[in-house]
Amino acid sequence: MTQVPIRLISIPMSHYCDKVRWALELKKIPFTEEFHMPVFQIRAAKKAGGRGTVPVLVTPEKSYGDSTDILKFLDQIQSEPRLYPEEMALRKEVEDFEELCDEKLGPHTRRIAFSLMLGNKALMLSVLQHKTPPGQFRAFNWGFFFFRFLIRKGMNITPASVERSVKKVDEIFTVVEAQLEKSGGPYLFGDSISAADITFATMAMPAILPRPFFIPLPDMSALDPARRQLVEDCRSRPAGAYALKLYKEERSFSGS
Repeated sequence: MTQVPIRLISIPMSHYCDKVRWALELKKIPFTEEFHMPVFQIRAAKKAGGRGTVPVLVTPEKSYGDSTDILKFLDQIQSEPRLYPEEMALRKEVEDFEELCDEKLGPHTRRIAFSLMLGNKALMLSVLQHKTPPGQFRAFNWGFFFFRFLIRKGMNITPASVERSVKKVDEIFTVVEAQLEKSGGPYLFGDSISAADITFATMAMPAILPRPFFIPLPDMSALDPARRQLVEDCRSRPAGAYALKLYKEERSFSGS
């Protein structure tokens, strides 16, 4: 086990942060985590050597501000269990699938989740209160409508964009289901969990609301009917069921 001191700058509910958190826990790499509210993470991430987005992984040598770069770094400092196969053709498939989920699934599930929470202050604050600094939480509560404006603008959250995101999630789930059928095994690629599996499960997280999770997620009863139906539809898909299974059977939450 590596003894490199590592610090993770994160937003607790962020699925990109959970991707890194999962990989760190899978490899049993010791780390400390610095939690921030949305918007407040910008200053912390830049101060840590990132670009204003999270996750940022801070090591004695340098900082990494991209979740894929972080996972590849973790494979370098601790090879087992591997996140990327050694066999080059299989590794390329894993990397391509990881990029698909990061770029085509993650932004859309995030937009869907925030589109609901930004319209329900109590629901959003109930999620954000866990593990974040009390001062940031009070400021976010006090300035909720201002922060809501910033988030909506930054994520381009409109009725039309949310509708497009729902369609994109459906498309990516179809791709995942085809790969699951092709693999015929317990994982998307090969005979062990890889960066592809972890990335898909975490990018799907806002659309399936897995139990257990790192922090308490909204209960289905707290969701409006349309959002509740969307989650139920995603969970009932083979791809959604696979992501739920990974969270239930492959996730330890040892760092929580």
